[in-house]
Amino acid sequence: MQGTQDSDWPDFYFNGQELSKWTGRWHLCALTESLEDYQDDWDEFIGLKHIWHLQCRLDHVGVIESEDPLIHRICVQQVLLILLRHRDEVAAGMREALDCDVNADEVLDGLIDGAAQMIRLSHRDQFAIWTNGNEEDHARLLGFISRFRADPRAITLPHVQQRIDEMRLRSCLQISELRKLAQSGILKKSYRTLICQLPKELA
Repeated sequence: MQGTQDSDWPDFYFNGQELSKWTGRWHLCALTESLEDYQDDWDEFIGLKHIWHLQCRLDHVGVIESEDPLIHRICVQQVLLILLRHRDEVAAGMREALDCDVNADEVLDGLIDGAAQMIRLSHRDQFAIWTNGNEEDHARLLGFISRFRADPRAITLPHVQQRIDEMRLRSCLQISELRKLAQSGILKKSYRTLICQLPKELA
């Protein structure tokens, strides 16, 4: 983050409210190192991968993002635990990474306060929708939330659409691989027939 001025960071809006602009800057915390203490069991659905994916989407500028509110809450609460348990180490790492004009303690306080506010708001509203940017981005977010509140069934939230798109793509790639295998000549006829009868597109 060398050369980044404090005033250059976009504002952060969550569920329609402006929070600390540092709220979504999890990448400043070296979470991958701190998360070594977080052991998710092999049979648990929510784990490190969810926290990583959320970190990658929290700081998108000018894009409306979302997450299942309970998944969001579990991830944010785990990050909040890390920030509070390892506050000194996180702050020291930030001082090395941030431009000297940016106060690491202020950033960390903003991250902690923002995490707490996201937990509170997602619990209250039963959704988690956010963006980074300026007043125009905020207005777009408010409009999206208004439409979602009016008829949740008519709106596909961004995280839902992203997962549908990913699953459709993965399914198509798998079918392509299966068909290549069927055309390779190494399978017996009954298997080749079985593969040819598989639908290519998801319903």
